[in-house]
Amino acid sequence: MSDIKFSELYSLKKTQIDLEFVDIYVNKDLPLFLDPWAIKCSTDMFGEKCNSKIVSFFNYFIWLIKDGKKTEAIDLLGHLSELKETRLWTWKKWYTGSWIWWHFSEELYNAFIDSEAIKTWNLQDLEDTVLVIDNIWPDRISDMITNIISDVLVEYTQIQCELYWIETKEVQWFNYWDNENNRWEQQNRVNLPYSIDYWKILLVPKWYVRLSKQYFNHSNFYAREILEFEQSLHLSSWSWLCRLLKDGTLRKPTKEDLEDNIPLSKKLVWEYIAKYPKLLEDYKVRKIEKISDEQILGIQWCDLDKDRVYEEKISEFWNINVWRLDADKFHNHIMDCLNDIFLWELKHPKKEERIHWWRKRIDISYQNSSIEWFFTDLSRHSISCAKIFFECKNYSQDLWNPEYDQLLGRFNTRSSTIWFIVCRNISDKGKMIEHCKDYVFDQDKYIIVLDDNDIVDMLNYKKNWEENKINEFLWKKLSDIITR
Repeated sequence: MSDIKFSELYSLKKTQIDLEFVDIYVNKDLPLFLDPWAIKCSTDMFGEKCNSKIVSFFNYFIWLIKDGKKTEAIDLLGHLSELKETRLWTWKKWYTGSWIWWHFSEELYNAFIDSEAIKTWNLQDLEDTVLVIDNIWPDRISDMITNIISDVLVEYTQIQCELYWIETKEVQWFNYWDNENNRWEQQNRVNLPYSIDYWKILLVPKWYVRLSKQYFNHSNFYAREILEFEQSLHLSSWSWLCRLLKDGTLRKPTKEDLEDNIPLSKKLVWEYIAKYPKLLEDYKVRKIEKISDEQILGIQWCDLDKDRVYEEKISEFWNINVWRLDADKFHNHIMDCLNDIFLWELKHPKKEERIHWWRKRIDISYQNSSIEWFFTDLSRHSISCAKIFFECKNYSQDLWNPEYDQLLGRFNTRSSTIWFIVCRNISDKGKMIEHCKDYVFDQDKYIIVLDDNDIVDMLNYKKNWEENKINEFLWKKLSDIITR
């Protein structure tokens, strides 16, 4: 049987570039891991929910250990199982069951109890356990997290299925972590994509996963943080391990020299973290590394010609007729383009989101998850932008007052005072800018109008790895309407 991707199973006609979730194989697993640090660094709504659950679970587990409640702690771990629905890498072979069911719970409990990190009660975060506790590895942490946040992943999967019109079926589900009451709850039936051949499927946002080399790793911490730290100490103290060169300069000892004196172990890593906490802080800063679409495709052994993908997106504008005939086609194409252009900045797209008690709808809406550049800087200029909205107008002529007034009726200053209109062509740009200026100075509302050429320009910037030009481009658009 050939490998089948989720997008192929449901005929989405989209690549990994277009999708914000991992386009998994439905008939085998991928060597990717859910990473608590990636989740913590995420700024979207689902990331915050997931992080709250992970923190709650870990803190409660540590409290049980500290309070000597061994039975309760082991029982807590006993609800963790290997969920194959995500199709991500698991500790055992595909479909072989749980790695940490009841008979593994005590083994894991003992691993925590035997750790110096637990004995000193200074361990703060679940992701740190990979560095300092024996028998804890990325695959085990990933399985733990999948259980803890399973209800959030179910919700996320349902939203993605609704977005792409994927049929779901009511299926049996398992436990989820109730972070408000610190206990496992049972969720009996949920709606998920389901195939008789491939069973039920759980989608995962691609910004929550990492390759094993991107995950926290005690040997990597040892090489990057401890050994380099020791090199600096020896150099500053002119230790006997340093070498004096002929030109009179002092060379720091090699890492190989230091390895003999301070051999690698997780206990050693903990001792350095306890004594020099800034080492862990610096390591975490270095680990804010996002996985790319190319890396996901690489582990799938898939070749993707990005230039060809962008060229197809650009040429598709010529295949979309104006007016009502191709309105939905234009709408879908713009959403695909925006998903690509604003990847990592705008997340969780919704098509035709209902507002005002279902009386009105928005063509495309996003959650603003930006941490830099244009969408972050908007809030610094007192422009509300918790959500970013786009209206699609598949018109052949310039926009008139009714189109602008229609948009004003949908503004919600609590979520956003800036909106985008995407249309096909702007023949009189000066008049359009004057229209938008009126709304800025009369009502303190910001409307930015983009046409086909603007979207094409941003796609070209993305294709050429010139994302900074997208930022400059949008600021120029905003500057045009706020300058008297």
